[in-house]
Amino acid sequence: MVLTTEDEWILPSQAHLLQSEEESEAVPMLQSWGIKIVSEDLRPYQNLPRSAADVPFFGIETLCGALLEHGLNQRTPLRELPAGLVEAPSASCCGER
Repeated sequence: MVLTTEDEWILPSQAHLLQSEEESEAVPMLQSWGIKIVSEDLRPYQNLPRSAADVPFFGIETLCGALLEHGLNQRTPLRELPAGLVEAPSASCCGER
């Protein structure tokens, strides 16, 4: 079992490791899409869960799957974006097009 950023214990195959601390800014958005991220408290032991428990890194495949699952495979007006994406730090730079 592995601890997530939402303080849940889940199977390692259901969680994802972030590759850098900078990616942690995206955790609230990823959580809002149902993506489970390994707790930042476990970062010093990142190589241990990866090798011992086979926890996958968060990557483009997971991101694309989440985008497709939320219908974001086409142009979408800002007002129709999922809440986690609209509230993302970089969303304020994207005017309605």
